[in-house]
Amino acid sequence: MRIIQIIFGIVTVLFLILNIVSVYFLHVALARIPAKKEYQPIYKKNEAPYSYQQKWNTYKPELWTIETADHLKLVADYLPAEKQTNKTVVLAHGWHISRKYMGTYGEMFHQMGYNVLVPDERGAGQSDGKWYGFGWQDRLDYLKWFDLINKKIPNGQIAMLGISMGAAATLMTSGEKLPENVKALIADSAFTSVKDQFTEVLKKSYHLPAFPIINYASFLSKHIVGYSFDEASTIKQVQKNKLPILFIAGDSDSLIPYQNTEKLYQADPNSNKEIWITKNSEHVQSFHDYNEEYVSHVKNFLDKYFK
Repeated sequence: MRIIQIIFGIVTVLFLILNIVSVYFLHVALARIPAKKEYQPIYKKNEAPYSYQQKWNTYKPELWTIETADHLKLVADYLPAEKQTNKTVVLAHGWHISRKYMGTYGEMFHQMGYNVLVPDERGAGQSDGKWYGFGWQDRLDYLKWFDLINKKIPNGQIAMLGISMGAAATLMTSGEKLPENVKALIADSAFTSVKDQFTEVLKKSYHLPAFPIINYASFLSKHIVGYSFDEASTIKQVQKNKLPILFIAGDSDSLIPYQNTEKLYQADPNSNKEIWITKNSEHVQSFHDYNEEYVSHVKNFLDKYFK
């Protein structure tokens, strides 16, 4: 009897530890953070991204909104091109940042002559939501943004670029039934799945094993946030893709290793795909490190599919 009590006590303590660690991890990974804690890219004044962001900050874009299927209000900045066009690029931001820090990419596309739509994803910026969709819930939100663009800009053409978590959202969107006027996608530093990425984070940042923490945190996420880590698979969505995709990553990425991008590229069944791995670039730093080449790669890619 004494042995049973000891075993029961040990199991109880272990479960309590698992619960505490998993809940903590869930909140660190998925919970909304205060605006003051958002990541703010820092560029030197003589660097191209700095001038891009500063120029973007001078504009007064229109404020667009949508309501998600689960009744969240999401907001976005819409900046029309200086010369009227029916071509619009949608931008998807990364983890712990919001739309206001996507000005570097927004200005790049504005200079190319495109309309630009930059949403705050659920749980970020001025959009509603207590949790990040981590690409999975966001993929359905972006379908609503596409619908809104089509209502406001008849006979338009749409492309999408995402970075980091936003790159995963872009690729997860690729597996859905998209409007025919969505022409191309660009994914800069995407992960293969939420489960894979969180496993990587536990290993590198916390030196903890994935099992059983990921499994239990995934269970909690399913019941609290609305999705499990297993179902939020970028690579499975890419396997259903029918659009041209430009995959970008830096080979020195310590957060989402570039091998993720290589696996996603290989999983894409579409022949109209391209991959560009930059040398010695950290996470989403290809635009910074190879600015002119980045702009050229993106422009040449879109020119093939925007008519």
